[in-house]
Amino acid sequence: MKYLSILFAAVCACCLVAAAGCIGTDKAPNDLTENPWILDYFVGGNIAEHPAEGSMITLAFSQDRSYSGNGGINSYQGTYTVSGKNLTLGKPSSTKMGGSAALTAQENQYLSNLEAVASYTVTDRKLTVYDTAGNTIMIFEEYLV
Repeated sequence: MKYLSILFAAVCACCLVAAAGCIGTDKAPNDLTENPWILDYFVGGNIAEHPAEGSMITLAFSQDRSYSGNGGINSYQGTYTVSGKNLTLGKPSSTKMGGSAALTAQENQYLSNLEAVASYTVTDRKLTVYDTAGNTIMIFEEYLV
């Protein structure tokens, strides 16, 4: 009987350890969600540039697999999936406020870039996102609030 009790306790302990490992898999990695990000550099068409002076483009990831931010004119949000360093952002939805032609073009390019994200790295408080070919499409700096 004592042997069965020990065996039962060992099986229960293994089940608890396995279950604890499963609980954490629904959360996003802290390197994405710890702080919001501010866009420093992006590729638009065949040119690479910094956001227009006076515009602030932001991106924040939540533990619940949603993302949100400001595209320079409008607020936007969407969902994402992450597996290792692979990152997929769902099509963002956004508000429909108007802005200058230049800022609107910049925001449209940025939102398009979000959909092209395939992977990421975080190094020295910078988030770099890449397309499926491994090309850098945007670089963000950590926005310490």
